[in-house]
Amino acid sequence: MSISDKTQTASVADHSDTEREHQVYLNVQCTYEEAKIRRGNYRRYGTLFVILSGIVFLTLMFSLNYKIEFLILWVVTDFICAALMIRSEYKVYQIETILGISEENADEYTAENAEENAGEDTETAAKKATEEHDS
Repeated sequence: MSISDKTQTASVADHSDTEREHQVYLNVQCTYEEAKIRRGNYRRYGTLFVILSGIVFLTLMFSLNYKIEFLILWVVTDFICAALMIRSEYKVYQIETILGISEENADEYTAENAEENAGEDTETAAKKATEEHDS
């Protein structure tokens, strides 16, 4: 095997690694978008659920003889709902840290990605990024 063959093989391996890295990056971006949507839903519906569950459990607690049981159910429900909301916030924070996004420019980042990747499938985006990286 000559030196030029080894160089071509290394070049193909580097090109393949670059494509894999870009594919991973695109997957992380997709996960970030999904996590932001879930976080918004948890914020909106989680808060509403905490308020409504409080009203329901307090009504049941004061109208029936099983006060302690309903109080415990209400507290457990609130803890579970709060844990889900905290988990969704932390997941978005982790992905923002991985992508290097600060809180101030997170909305700008999302808008830029939507404009850049509009109408492109992942293969086209991967090829475009690979070409930009190689040049």
